[in-house]
Amino acid sequence: MIGNGAFALLLKSTFLDGHAVLSYRGEEQLGGRRTARYDFRLSQWLSGYHIDVVGGSGVAGLKGSAWVDPESLDVLRLETRADEIPPALPVKELTTIVNYARTRVGDEEEMLPQNGELHMVAASGEENRNLFEFTHCRQFQAESSVSFELPASEPAAAPRKTARAPVALPAGLEITVALTEPIDDKAAVGGLIEGWVIGGVTYNRATLIPAGAAVRGRIRRLERHADSGGYFAVGLEFTEIESGGASWLFYADLIKADPLPGFEWTMTGAPSVKRIETANQTTTIVTMDRVSVPDLPGVGSFFVRGADFSLPKSFRTVWRTRSPAK
Repeated sequence: MIGNGAFALLLKSTFLDGHAVLSYRGEEQLGGRRTARYDFRLSQWLSGYHIDVVGGSGVAGLKGSAWVDPESLDVLRLETRADEIPPALPVKELTTIVNYARTRVGDEEEMLPQNGELHMVAASGEENRNLFEFTHCRQFQAESSVSFELPASEPAAAPRKTARAPVALPAGLEITVALTEPIDDKAAVGGLIEGWVIGGVTYNRATLIPAGAAVRGRIRRLERHADSGGYFAVGLEFTEIESGGASWLFYADLIKADPLPGFEWTMTGAPSVKRIETANQTTTIVTMDRVSVPDLPGVGSFFVRGADFSLPKSFRTVWRTRSPAK
């Protein structure tokens, strides 16, 4: 099962085309954050929402909800559900959920999708679910100009200088990054984070990245969980290094981190107990479920146990670069 539109088209249909009917539903908490909720409906004839499955195809309407930051008006989550599904389509339900967060792309801070889910229930009862994540979004740009021969009395304009594009780093380099500012449980997913390179980075016996080079990225994941005594699931995503007018793409795996109370690379959840009784004895089976988060390339994920969470200033992490093609 595949689908498109999650990156931008569903937002365009809901807010920009002017066809959706929106209604304000009040304030709600979303992941511990205050949001304003809006419900919407888009008729079958105006949605352009095409569904093509084995057994039929057709256009359905859309309805759903959007959760918005009441101060910045950033859309934080969009949930759409197929509505007015044509009777000939063997589809009972089709839902798409997309979460958005601030992301630094080039020199700009943009609101981009972070992750989402596509869930379909067929008329037969069969269910399909796709989970998707967006990481390391990049800016691509081109510049063109047309020049004509100028009279000798008019000097030609000097060519405009353009910023140098970030350069991909060789795979296998180890880079130590220290946080410029602390990160705590009041931070928001998508919040920008900065650090600096400790010790520099050498390649082919020469200094490739000097010590002190600025590293930029964002908080990819910050989830509070109350079970298993309370813990946080944390994800950091550094994307770029800059120094002296040069910049490099930061695409790496987290391999080490400073010691921190409650820090764990993996976690097990609360034990589950199952008792099996027979005529002669009772057998107790205790199992421990492993807590996991999506293993995303270029995103460093870990857990911190406790009721609150803080990474101090100068907290160090060690990363190993990988090829963007892998």
